[in-house]
Amino acid sequence: MPTKRDQLVATAERLFYHEGFYATGIDRVIAEAGVARMTLYKHFRSKDELVLAVLERREKAYWQRLESAVERAGSENRSPLMAVFEAHGQWLKRKGRHGCLFLKALGEYASHAPPIAEAAARHKRRLIGFLGELARAEGVPESRHLEQSLCLLLEGATAYAQILPPETAAEQARQAAETLLDAHPRT
Repeated sequence: MPTKRDQLVATAERLFYHEGFYATGIDRVIAEAGVARMTLYKHFRSKDELVLAVLERREKAYWQRLESAVERAGSENRSPLMAVFEAHGQWLKRKGRHGCLFLKALGEYASHAPPIAEAAARHKRRLIGFLGELARAEGVPESRHLEQSLCLLLEGATAYAQILPPETAAEQARQAAETLLDAHPRT
């Protein structure tokens, strides 16, 4: 059974993702979570702390999906890098029809809440590094340009999943990643 804290964070994640961080007040989170104001402040000293908890929760779920896909791909003798693109596509179908929560946080908090902006940026840097590690494991020489380009394809799919069917956006990103990788020599 989820704790009151878990309930608050899950509710806040849903509201922040669908409506925005600034557009969603603490009173709305409290009401939707069905908890008392004192309960919120028992767990979080401020809205910023709640936002950080939401980002942490979202990051954990996303990375579990990616790492699980990479592990399965390895045991099935498939490309772990392509498995990431497939897992990202599944994520978009389930949770990504409103863009990227981390980029939303970066956009809303960059100028005045460095801890939130840094948490969002750290997530993106981690993704870029992870894609680079997978490409090197598949024999592609180290290339910062390639890592960033692969990440841009994932970000583009996330953005276009708001316009196109998510599976279409994800499939186009996966195909573009294959083309990009085919253009790079392997060791």
